[in-house]
Amino acid sequence: MLRGIFTMHRFVKVFMSFWLAFCLFLTIADAITSILGMNQSAWWSNCLGLAMFFAGLFIVWIGKWFARNDIAWLSNVIHKALTEEPPGHVIQADAVLPDDASR
Repeated sequence: MLRGIFTMHRFVKVFMSFWLAFCLFLTIADAITSILGMNQSAWWSNCLGLAMFFAGLFIVWIGKWFARNDIAWLSNVIHKALTEEPPGHVIQADAVLPDDASR
């Protein structure tokens, strides 16, 4: 019996965590500067941070969607490899070798 888990690679988890945290930080920092009146001309930067955040969530979601059948597919491949005979498989009897006349 094989046991294991299907998950994203550790690098992807770390990268996306930094991506989402940075986007939230950018959005919060821009909102604070807009509220305090320091940066009223760049109101669109709040939308940019949120758009990047939701783009990151979409990337994670689409990756999980594409991998939705991986467990069933890999289980089927392993099952076939363990139960079926390989192509061209022939059971050979002990071959009788001719006597060497040079002896």
